[in-house]
Amino acid sequence: MKHTPLILLCTLTILIGVVQGQTNEKPYIGRYGHNDGVCLFADGQFLLYGYATAVFGRYTLKDDKILFYPHRRDLFEVYGHRNPQIEGEQSRWQFIGFEEGATFAQFDQDSIQRVFNADANCFTYPYITNRTQQVKHITLMDQAEDSSTFETYRFANTAAYNDFVLVYNKINEEHHDFVGRLEDNVLKLSNYGGDTGYVKQEEDTEWDELLQFKAQYEQATVYRDHSYMDDRTQLQYDKVPQQKDSTHPSVPSPFAKSTIFHAVCDDSITTFE
Repeated sequence: MKHTPLILLCTLTILIGVVQGQTNEKPYIGRYGHNDGVCLFADGQFLLYGYATAVFGRYTLKDDKILFYPHRRDLFEVYGHRNPQIEGEQSRWQFIGFEEGATFAQFDQDSIQRVFNADANCFTYPYITNRTQQVKHITLMDQAEDSSTFETYRFANTAAYNDFVLVYNKINEEHHDFVGRLEDNVLKLSNYGGDTGYVKQEEDTEWDELLQFKAQYEQATVYRDHSYMDDRTQLQYDKVPQQKDSTHPSVPSPFAKSTIFHAVCDDSITTFE
């Protein structure tokens, strides 16, 4: 019995050591920066944030570097729905995000059309067009800036949908992979933060809110991998699987002169069918 206090003291010392070890297991976890910066989460995910920017992704540690891989959705996504209110062979097509780039669409063997006119501006949403024939094959293309190549994505309407949402996910600078390095409590990145980098916030009162934001993003990502909810109509669209993608070195043919949508300030928006 005389050894009991000593045993308890040793046990307590071991437990404290375990807890401290768990706490310091990943000392780099936390928020770096204030109005803009990076959050490193314990599960290997990160958030790059700033003005009008919130990009999630995963990171890995390699030697003295942190490798960042932002999440990138497919350049084009197609969602479909069987809408009983659309009669006969007609179909409805909503385009989301296509004004952000030089994008093109082809339905079956029709001519390829640019979605928006060059230098389009003064947008009025949503952008919806209708077709009088049923569409079996959808081809979407993107021409990178200052490039003659076309990224091409093809989809097959095997479920005979007649109501579609087409999404263009432009790849911005913040979606490209980048590298970081920790110097004490400062995180320096290869493409953000300048030479000074981002200082770690030792006491972050907003960390729980950031974790909630992360959970909401993950839930929305899982949902969008299968479905799309139109907030305006409250219709749910199912994702149409992509058949294949490819790169063309020049303008495909046939190529229509008209665009699907025309958006210019002080001008009406014309939909070509």
